[in-house]
Formats: sequence, structure tokens, C-alpha cells
Amino acid sequence: MAIQAYPNPGSLVLGAIVGVLQITSRLLSYQKLTVQMLARMGRKARILLEYERDVYKDNDDVQIALVYVYGNIIAFCQKAFRFINEKGQLRAKVKGLKLFNDFESQLGKEVQDFEDHIEDLQEKAWLCDKRRLKKLHDSQEALHKQFGHTFAETRDHLQRRDDFLDNWLKRDQDLRESPHVHSSFNFLALT
Repeated sequence: MAIQAYPNPGSLVLGAIVGVLQITSRLLSYQKLTVQMLARMGRKARILLEYERDVYKDNDDVQIALVYVYGNIIAFCQKAFRFINEKGQLRAKVKGLKLFNDFESQLGKEVQDFEDHIEDLQEKAWLCDKRRLKKLHDSQEALHKQFGHTFAETRDHLQRRDDFLDNWLKRDQDLRESPHVHSSFNFLALT
């Protein structure tokens, strides 16, 4: 608009206003997508801390995958916000203000790397969980075999005891019913 052979002051002002609005529109879109991605990374970071400190603290594969994800978060933040030293003061300046590039061309690679490493982390965590479940299953199976064997031994012992007691009671009953035993028993009772 402002580029004409003979621009008048009104078209220069209008062109400047349109240019600023386009810049701020692009900047707002860039900032919105950046903030959305940072919020997503922040939500993931809470879960990742649990993975690191508690859930998978003893699994090297998951811990290494976590390092890559944390590295992606740092790389994203570093590229999304540039810290520049101006007159000895440190301040943050959104990169989109300077370059006016869209989000995808500026941070698309970092977002994709983050997504890829999150997926890798989830697969390693899943594999770790499967190994834990298998170990637990094997442990339970071993206990079942051990207790199954002990139970079988106990059952056999109890069966032998029951058989012995049944035989003993039967012999005792037979002895009591025997006429020979009655006379001996009576003789002992009388003395």
C-alpha cells in the first residue's frame, strides 16, 4: 500500500499501521503457539519428574530417554526466547519480534524432536512396565509352585495321619468288641 510511485502522507501512515497490525498479528499467533507448547511441556514435566524420582528411578533406559526430553524442552525454550545483553542488562526478547517468521518454521523442528522423544520415552517406560510385570508374574508362579508343593506334602501328611487314626480307631473298636478283650478288660477293672 505504501509502495506507490508518489506516495502521499496518508498512504504512508496507512501502510505503517497495516504493517504494524500484520506484525503484531503474526507475533500474537507465534506467542500463542509458543505459550501453548510451553504449557504442554509444563504438564508433561510434572509427570516426567515422577518418572525420574520415583516410578522409573532405577531404569537406565527410561532415565536416558528423560534426559533427551528435558534437552528438548531446554532447546525449545532457548530458541523461542532469546536472551540478549543490552547495555549490561539481561532481558528476554521474543524471537518472533525480530524475525517475523511463523511458528512452524522457527520451532517446528524442536516441537517434532520433543514429540519424538516423548514417544520414545513412553515406549521405554512401557517396556520397563512389561519387564516388571513379567518379573512379578514369574515370582508369583515360583511362589505358587513352592506353596503348591508344600500344600501337596501337607495334604499327603494329613491323609497318612487320617489313615493311621482310622486304622487305630478301627483296631480299638475291634479290640473292644472282641470277647477275649472283654474278659481281660473286666478282669483288669475288678482288680
